[in-house]
Amino acid sequence: KLEKIMTKLRDDCGCLNPNMCILQDSGYQIIDIKCTSKVGDHDYQS
Repeated sequence: KLEKIMTKLRDDCGCLNPNMCILQDSGYQIIDIKCTSKVGDHDYQS
């Protein structure tokens, strides 16, 4: 589910390249978004 959200975020930013996601008209850039599984961690909540 999280990966779909992040993919949609990249699409909404107007760039499919995850290494170059520049927010339009803001000058900000999203750099190095990673989705990792935390199953087994103490912080994990389902």
